Amino acid sequence: MADGSLSPITYCTGYWILPANKKRSPEHYRERIPKTLQMIRGSKLVVFHETPSVLDMFESAAKDSGVTIVGQRIALSDLPAFKFAPALLACCKSMDPERFQTDYPNPGKEKAVGRYLSTYLESGEESYMGLMTIWMSKVYLVTRAMETSGSDGSKFFAWIDASVSRVSRLRSNWNFAKIPFNSNSIHHYDSKIHYLGQRLSISAGFLCAHADIWPKFLTLFEGELLDSLTDRYAHDEETLLHRIMQKHPHLFTKVGYRYSGPRMLLGRLLRKWHGD
Repeated sequence: MADGSLSPITYCTGYWILPANKKRSPEHYRERIPKTLQMIRGSKLVVFHETPSVLDMFESAAKDSGVTIVGQRIALSDLPAFKFAPALLACCKSMDPERFQTDYPNPGKEKAVGRYLSTYLESGEESYMGLMTIWMSKVYLVTRAMETSGSDGSKFFAWIDASVSRVSRLRSNWNFAKIPFNSNSIHHYDSKIHYLGQRLSISAGFLCAHADIWPKFLTLFEGELLDSLTDRYAHDEETLLHRIMQKHPHLFTKVGYRYSGPRMLLGRLLRKWHGD
């Protein structure tokens, strides 16, 4: 997989407060962000945010991890994917919940079903569009960080969800900071969710690639996003990444898979033991 020894990585993340969001509570992020920063000790993290309190939370958590925080303030309405949010909501609303049982072999694991029932119905339209704006902006924001965050010798850039520590010890090669990456691939973990009845190939909580790869990746992602805006399906960034991966498999390298059964139970016990 690797070209050689570990290379410095500039990490990117973002956090915007959505009061109606039922998917993750503010307490979830307050608990998880310090543990996420522990995973990338001594690294540089570009934090996209809208409110000073969010940046303060990251900077406070970074004191114990030696992470250098670079804040980039950007309003939710200024995120690159904001303009697509109404169309993405319309795609979601076009779905017929009475057909979920017949349209999908396993509705409980189907991505769009979860998005419709949880992200849309439980949290409401405004929160749905906010989440779509954030999730669909990930690839854009990494390329923006490459252009604006300054050079410190990093050749690799990675998106990490602010609460990515929620899956520590629950998948193979979970400690991504210790993985040597090659310069030709987009590195990712797999997913347990389904897309059109098939297991998704990719999870978007961690995406890492060489700086030379990200601009091409953005072009592919934006093309897939535009193509999805008339689908009768509640897409998110992972379904689009899956479609890109199906068309360009040579661009992707899986670095780990999610545990199940006894191995998942062991992972949960180890998390409790280690306090992460």
